[in-house]
Amino acid sequence: MNSNRIFRLSLLASLLFLLPTLQAQDTVRVMHYNLLYYGNCSGVTTTQKDAWLEPIMNHYQPDILTVNEMSDRIAFANRINVKALTYGEMEYTSFTNTTGSNIVNMLFYNKQKFGYKGVEKIGTSIRDINVYTLYHLNSIQGNDTVFLYCIVAHLKAGNTTGDGNSRAVAAQQVMSWLNAHPDKEGNFILSGDLNLYGATEGAWTALVRNSDPIRFYDPIGLTNGWNAGNVRYMTQSTRCSGVGDCGTSGCLDDRFDFILPTQAVMNGTAGIAYVQNSYASLGNDGMIPYNGDLTNYCANNTSVPPTVCNALISMSDHLPVVMELAFLRSNGLSDLRASIPGLKIQAINPFDDQLELFWKSTAEPTRLRWQLLDAQGKLCFSHTEMLQADSGELTFPCSHLSAGLYLLRVTDASGRQLQQKIVKK
Repeated sequence: MNSNRIFRLSLLASLLFLLPTLQAQDTVRVMHYNLLYYGNCSGVTTTQKDAWLEPIMNHYQPDILTVNEMSDRIAFANRINVKALTYGEMEYTSFTNTTGSNIVNMLFYNKQKFGYKGVEKIGTSIRDINVYTLYHLNSIQGNDTVFLYCIVAHLKAGNTTGDGNSRAVAAQQVMSWLNAHPDKEGNFILSGDLNLYGATEGAWTALVRNSDPIRFYDPIGLTNGWNAGNVRYMTQSTRCSGVGDCGTSGCLDDRFDFILPTQAVMNGTAGIAYVQNSYASLGNDGMIPYNGDLTNYCANNTSVPPTVCNALISMSDHLPVVMELAFLRSNGLSDLRASIPGLKIQAINPFDDQLELFWKSTAEPTRLRWQLLDAQGKLCFSHTEMLQADSGELTFPCSHLSAGLYLLRVTDASGRQLQQKIVKK
């Protein structure tokens, strides 16, 4: 037996000994919400806003919440944290307001999962664009902490040429900042009320449709825009008639609110991966017609309960947008757990030109099918082998595969499965 083989078996023994202490992949929920002048909304009290916001938050329970239109006092962040974010150990950050606006951005985070490094400002003549830096407490990419940079923007409202030009300038400022960032190939998400009327706008071109690999991606794949055929992603307005507050009516016919990840997040190449098909406009189940009134679709809404649906209508003229992120393992090893008794499997994760799998079995000899699928569910390879020893390893060549997120699936003769998301560097 050569020295390399001895090293691998020693490594296997060590990994299996440490198996109970390994931390599982963590999936977190992200939400962005325009709070409609929280703390500064004529016609309603902040107490009323709290009563509407709490059931919305308690229903989705975001681990990361970014907001627009909070009144420019930190006391309101504390109030939201105490009155509305009652489902877990959430914490608020800070804000900048160099333009003197009466509404600002804010970020709230689950302090059991994240640490907060700080906030930066990207200059704009209308409102500050903020960059909040979080780090996941239980994930490490190689020897480095996994950082998530949350860019929060509220671009100029209005449908005039000047309004569109203002949005385009702000978007260019974001891209200039991003391209100059030392970790520009890392994990960034841009969230906010962007007030975009379509994909021909300069702001959308700058953010999503440019040819630079350092850009943002629409999780639902609508690079070239959206229209009445994509009504399930519309976010404004929740009402067709006024409700006596500071919001607008106009029915559900605009997609203003977004969460846009960079390529690293979409492909899972830097420790964080977008969870496929998790992006949604909360409260919009796709059954509301274009230019429809959400009020008429609360009783049978399949996205949220009726009480939450009605709270969404009262709380804001915007719907929140949500998605999920998967944070990869802290030590470069993925543990495929439970559903095949007596079998433990680990994968070197992330992997490079070959996928290495270590296994240990205390059960009777069994036939296993090993499959690797890409993020779209396409089968990359399938291998079947009878396991007759009590431990061992398998290696599969993967140099032909693109970098990104994959699903490793192991199935025994009885149809029981183990599954794990893994990443090719």
